[in-house]
Amino acid sequence: MLALLRPEEQVFTAMLTGFANQQLARNPARTTVEGRKNTVKAFAAYVNAHPWHWTPAMADEWLGDLRSRRDLLRSTIRSYSEAVRAFCHFVTDPPYAWAATCEERFGTHPVQVVHEWNTAVHVQDNEADAKKGAFTEAELHAFFEHCDDEVARNSTLASLGRLDIDAWSAENTERGRTCLRPSLNRALRSRRCPRSLSVPAQRISRRPAPSEDERLAAPGRLLTGTDAPKRLRVAGVIVILHAQPLTRIVRLTGDDVLPTERPRFCGSGNPPRPSPHR
Repeated sequence: MLALLRPEEQVFTAMLTGFANQQLARNPARTTVEGRKNTVKAFAAYVNAHPWHWTPAMADEWLGDLRSRRDLLRSTIRSYSEAVRAFCHFVTDPPYAWAATCEERFGTHPVQVVHEWNTAVHVQDNEADAKKGAFTEAELHAFFEHCDDEVARNSTLASLGRLDIDAWSAENTERGRTCLRPSLNRALRSRRCPRSLSVPAQRISRRPAPSEDERLAAPGRLLTGTDAPKRLRVAGVIVILHAQPLTRIVRLTGDDVLPTERPRFCGSGNPPRPSPHR
């Protein structure tokens, strides 16, 4: 018998190599074989013993610890136990002679440590989480309806032409065109529409600045008019008097109006801006 420098480590490494080769000969995925090999190494590290010293009690403790402390799924724990079972079956199979080798070198031999009584029984076809269950009949119906709508939409986009774009531009107001233009641009950039199409450019209207008389008359109409809600009229007055953006105006509350002697101050800026008394 050839003497080994580190017999325990070298024999265990040879066992793992032979186990991986046997698994690959059955034609599973290489990642599956590596996962089983790593599981065996993890079990050996947990029990701090080589395979010829393993016992069923060690497997019980390891599997129980995986479930209680790490809270692994039943299917995961079963895959771990099956990996150790397959390894033990390999090293105890007489044709591979690992039992005789261990008996000769270490005075003992490996045994099967994973049995029916210390592993979970696979009694369900689907062990997935209940939250990830199969579709119900109603969900399947809704899903297929959605698929039909997608097919119809894609076929409609594929048949989109220049006349359709012009009709869309003529039938919608400028506001409607502004709202729909991003969606139509995304559709045109996709592969579902002809690349030669384009969306008409957005028209930007620039009104002339109001005169001084119109600017002074506007607050009066807002203060005395009744054709608009009071909140809108107040916002309009603040916009005209303080030149504040609407995004800031809509965040104002009653606490932002600071009632000093004169003039009153509006807390929309820093420092607060003075407001006319009336």
